[in-house]
Amino acid sequence: MEGLAKVGVKPLRVGFSGNVRKSLLEHSLDYKLEQHPLYPVLIQTVEEEGELTAHLQELSKEYETLMLKLKQMTRPRKTTLARADNMKHALSTLAKRQEKLKRKIYAMQQDMLHDVVSEADVVSLHHWYSRLTELIFSYNRFAPPASQQLTRR
Repeated sequence: MEGLAKVGVKPLRVGFSGNVRKSLLEHSLDYKLEQHPLYPVLIQTVEEEGELTAHLQELSKEYETLMLKLKQMTRPRKTTLARADNMKHALSTLAKRQEKLKRKIYAMQQDMLHDVVSEADVVSLHHWYSRLTELIFSYNRFAPPASQQLTRR
């Protein structure tokens, strides 16, 4: 890899970053993804999706608790019914926002991978199977269902 880089070839090393010599680090997939212009936006979006997921789980628990209380009431107040309806609407809105963020994350990851791999003249796969499995798992974590995936430009 070092020899290729010295003669002007753009190598890309795909493999476990822990085993990469410092002199080759700048040619690793992980390094190049972290240097990509979309990386800060991706990190921010992933954090936003994580916070939204936590909020969604919390609101869902509150809604379930309220619904159990409503079932136990013989004559619930109109305000309590309205609150339950508002919570249900909020859950729906948040779930749609979460799916939109997941699709955005998936699209950014795919764009970043495409850009990095397209720039390379040579791709070297080290421990390719374990890294590929890791990539598939991490990127599919945010992948929308096949019916909702965005098509490439």
